[in-house]
Amino acid sequence: MKKRATKAVIVLLTASLTLGTTAMAALNDTTAPQSTVQNAYTKPNLKFTDVPVSHWANKYITKLALLGIVDGKSVGIYDPSSSVTQEEVVTMLVRMMGLEQAAGELPAFASDLQVSDYAKKYLFMALEKGIISYPEESAVSGSGWGTRQASRDWVAKLVIRSIGKQAEANELANQATKFADDADISASTRGFINQAVALKIVDGLDDGTFKPAKSVTRAEMATFLSRTSPYMDSTDISGLGIVDSITDKAVVLGDDYGDQKTFGFTADTVFYGLNQSAPSTAQSLKQGNKLFIVVKDGSVLFAEVIEENGQAANILDGTLVSLDFNTSQVVMKSNGKEITAQIQIPLSIVDKDGKGLASSDLVPGTVLTLHRTGSKAKYTSITVKHIPLNKTAEGVIQSVNLTDKKITVRETDGSTATYPMATTVTYYAGAAGGDISAIKAKDKISFVINTDVLTEMTMLEAYEPPSDKGRITDIKEDKNYKYITIFSTSKGKPALYTFDNNLKVTIPGMEFTTFRDLEIDDEVKLILDDNNNVIEAIATSRALQTEYMNTVFSYDAKGKVLIVTNQAGKKELYELSDTTVFELYGTTTTFTLGTSNLTEGRKIDITASSEKKVKKISIVYNYQGTIAQVSPLARTITLKMGEQYLTLNLGTAVGIVIPNKSNPAITDLIVGEPVTIMLDSTGTNISMVEVSRTFLVYLANKSGSNRQLTLRDPLNGSTTLTLPYSTKIYNMNGQEITIDSMSNEDPYIMHYKGTTIEKVQAASVSRGNVLSVDAAAGKVTISEAGSAGRTLEVGTTAVVKRTSLSDTTLADLKAGDRVEAVKGQDGVYTIYTATSLVRKTDYYDTATNNLYVLRESLGESRNYPFHTKAYVHQGSISYSPASIPSGKTVTLYLINGKIVEVDIQS
Repeated sequence: MKKRATKAVIVLLTASLTLGTTAMAALNDTTAPQSTVQNAYTKPNLKFTDVPVSHWANKYITKLALLGIVDGKSVGIYDPSSSVTQEEVVTMLVRMMGLEQAAGELPAFASDLQVSDYAKKYLFMALEKGIISYPEESAVSGSGWGTRQASRDWVAKLVIRSIGKQAEANELANQATKFADDADISASTRGFINQAVALKIVDGLDDGTFKPAKSVTRAEMATFLSRTSPYMDSTDISGLGIVDSITDKAVVLGDDYGDQKTFGFTADTVFYGLNQSAPSTAQSLKQGNKLFIVVKDGSVLFAEVIEENGQAANILDGTLVSLDFNTSQVVMKSNGKEITAQIQIPLSIVDKDGKGLASSDLVPGTVLTLHRTGSKAKYTSITVKHIPLNKTAEGVIQSVNLTDKKITVRETDGSTATYPMATTVTYYAGAAGGDISAIKAKDKISFVINTDVLTEMTMLEAYEPPSDKGRITDIKEDKNYKYITIFSTSKGKPALYTFDNNLKVTIPGMEFTTFRDLEIDDEVKLILDDNNNVIEAIATSRALQTEYMNTVFSYDAKGKVLIVTNQAGKKELYELSDTTVFELYGTTTTFTLGTSNLTEGRKIDITASSEKKVKKISIVYNYQGTIAQVSPLARTITLKMGEQYLTLNLGTAVGIVIPNKSNPAITDLIVGEPVTIMLDSTGTNISMVEVSRTFLVYLANKSGSNRQLTLRDPLNGSTTLTLPYSTKIYNMNGQEITIDSMSNEDPYIMHYKGTTIEKVQAASVSRGNVLSVDAAAGKVTISEAGSAGRTLEVGTTAVVKRTSLSDTTLADLKAGDRVEAVKGQDGVYTIYTATSLVRKTDYYDTATNNLYVLRESLGESRNYPFHTKAYVHQGSISYSPASIPSGKTVTLYLINGKIVEVDIQS
């Protein structure tokens, strides 16, 4: 009954388009008896003098006439070139979908899309089902909307939506069409036109154009409706089937359920081959062809080849989700969608070489092909292409690339394998989780492979490279090698090691260090490679000390003796040598020029040994440290530099520069903040203080070509700035990246020195479903994108922000909350909770990255933008936004108005 009713609706709606004045009156008079048009298909008029066989739409008009769907405006006249209106198209499509009765039950509401009275209920249903989009139509709304002529691109869009192909159209939205006037086709309709072309529902005009704005003619609409026949249910007068055998007198077809039936031919049967516009003969039909037929009393009136290889409809490729012999069902993920199919018991299961397999061999993720004999028959056999790997193992990391998400492991059985890593890997290092960025080659791990992908890892033994400790006794180099000799603490004797130009030197309090900054008698820890070469030298105790802001009292050039007054007012004597280095305002100069600056009253910094032998003398113009004390009355600032303190006097006119603060004063300086202090020309007093601060922002947009970033602060304030070329950008793992590699909508920490951005660092962020909360211990376990979950040490000071950014505590968080946990520049976590919304999906707009839903009232939003890292899923199956099915009930989770998760209901 349902299929018969569907066809009756098709007869109704098409008659409203193509019949003469009587049928049009019936359409506009909702009280007209149904028999007015039901009688139309019993006496089809196949001969229209204005649609000869040579007319491009003759086949389609013939088909619809035989179905009883079309008739002429008058006897023998079809008038193929006249136009249809938008309200007529909407009415036809709603009826075609079998929604006419439901449309009559919808409550009326005010709309500025003006239509005739008869069309209002169809308009409401079209809006409800997303056949038309109010935001799209409102731009051209007003009086006369319904009676406007329907354009070709508009009709293509509505037809695609009505047959449930919105998602497929979305995937084609960014592809150029094949038409010469592609530039005239809007981005919002390009995907629909591409999909309509792919389904062979529409095509271009004779000149190779599509002419999207051109009105749709009666001939074109007949064509559109005719070409949708492969997507309609069969009826008692029409259907689809695959040719099993054929003669000049009859054809045997297999139907959707695998059953076969014989249909005879008559002298009046009309045949059309694949894509043929002119009638042919029965010889154009071949075994395996998929046909659309119109029948009467068991005889074929019309036969058209829809596909040459119709058996393709009986093959389903995909990956296995589940196989249940109790319900005779297999669930597959195919082309981004989850499909449930019926299977025949017993079921044949073989591998690609034809070798039999047991059903227990089929695990979730198995790549396979289902086979059946009819498009609605049960699947009778499975061909397995790939069985995914699932295992738990141990091994030693050979190499790891966290950017490309690949890891190579030598396993305990001696084999070596490379595995892709999941987007989020559950990682354990000891009892309290850990940071996966710390893993490296030679670490021993256990790991879990789930459907060919590494999803979980546990650190068993972190690799510690060999090392040695001791006091430096010698450093030298020749043209081939560089050597460092230490008196080894562990060996109790001298040990000599070689190193190269890649040696990393770490000296606390110093930047941009090389091996030349190491001194004899420095205590060091040397990190070695497998060949006993030094790869890193870490100074643990310096042989030299720096005394700041000494005042030159006298210098004896002959004896190379320097007397200074230190900060405490005590005179100190130092001994210079020919190897003493002089730095003038950051630049190394000669010994002669350096000593010429040792005039009485000059302020200098001295780096010397405990025996007062001078290694370096610096005449500086700035100091970097953290503020230890600010005394506005005494007009002094005390800096902490390493373990030393330096008190400096404020000059008469001091500039204070604090990031993002207008007209700052000395009272705005905060103890503990890092600063750079500039000295005046005398090198004695402070002339400027530049404060270094960090700010947490979200990246809204970026442009690598002009180094511009558009940033949003946590209160949604927005600003656009240009990064200096000297600014370095780093990801969460500390690796330097480009602007184009930054992720929109992710948090970043901006490091300012005064008004200059010195560094941009990706902030630590975790988004997902809260599995558990331990407020007392300051721990939250979050499942990211469906992972098993990892525990964050957020601390008891973590701030939870719910609606309107109101602050609560960790105790307010609960399992099931969707959150975004961000670690700020101060190490404090802020946890933003998502709001949830249950709606039915309409479609996904590729151009705007928006999901359109069926709203419950006109006052609410119809569309929501996706976060760039949104998690879309149905159970454990992930989807792309473009593959979200239309008409599905979903729960949307939104943070800051953007979708961070879509949970598709089963």
